[in-house]
Amino acid sequence: MTCAALSVSAMSWAARPVAAARSAGKHDRAQNFGEIAELLRVGTTLVPTDFEYGNVVQSGLGKKAPFSSGKNNVADAMLIELYAAQLRQSGPHDV
Repeated sequence: MTCAALSVSAMSWAARPVAAARSAGKHDRAQNFGEIAELLRVGTTLVPTDFEYGNVVQSGLGKKAPFSSGKNNVADAMLIELYAAQLRQSGPHDV
C-alpha cells in the first residue's frame, strides 16, 4: 500500500515510528562518529615499513586479494599488511 492510499490519520499514525527511527538513527550515527573520532584521536599511528610495502607490491604483482577487486586495493592491502604486522608483534594476552 502506498502513502497516497492511506488516510490522513493513518499516515500521521504510520509516520510516528518512522520519524522516531530516523531520529534514533541520527543519534546512533552521531554517537558512532564520536566514538570513531575518539579512537582515531587516541590511537597509535602505524607507519608502514619496507617489509609491508614489499608485501603489498608482491600481492599486486601476483594479483592476490585484495587486488582482484577494482577499487582501493592498494589501501586495502596496506591495511591488511599493517594488521598482520601488529598480530605478529602482539603477545598472547594482547586484546
